[in-house]
Amino acid sequence: MFAALAQEATWRATRYQPQVWEYLMNRQANSFLPCMTAVDTLGGYRLPAEVWAHPDVHDAVGTASLAASIANDIYSADTEATGAHGDFNLPRAITAEQPCTPQEALRISADLHNELMHRFRQQCDDLAHRGGSELHRFLDGVLDWCAGSLAWHRTAPRYHRQAADGRAPHDMERT
Repeated sequence: MFAALAQEATWRATRYQPQVWEYLMNRQANSFLPCMTAVDTLGGYRLPAEVWAHPDVHDAVGTASLAASIANDIYSADTEATGAHGDFNLPRAITAEQPCTPQEALRISADLHNELMHRFRQQCDDLAHRGGSELHRFLDGVLDWCAGSLAWHRTAPRYHRQAADGRAPHDMERT
């Protein structure tokens, strides 16, 4: 995560707007993955090391963590747009790269979030035959973590300040 934050600092210092692929690569490193790795411990069980170490499990959890991070980008887009250079988020990267409005960039971001969540669910189905009950419980916990994070973003006052033009805050179903 330190490397990802250092990359963002470099972009900020040089006023560089990363391309979408650069942003997503960096966002994967600066995602909610550290939070999700503790799902088993917080749930009171231990996912066996050999199960956690499997590349397909890492890929699935990485998919979920990127989706959750994109949800954060969507909900924080207005808040982070303030300041001379703003902050880095997926909608901003999309509008810099594609001829679209900020609202269209939010829709593209939401579509990517949804695509990643569908992919995660498919990965969970594919992993169902591997591992035991701990893996199923862990993947269910990751899905619950994503749902809880989304619910928090939907209700947190931090993301729901009224915009200066009177617009309502973002809602993933409406963006």
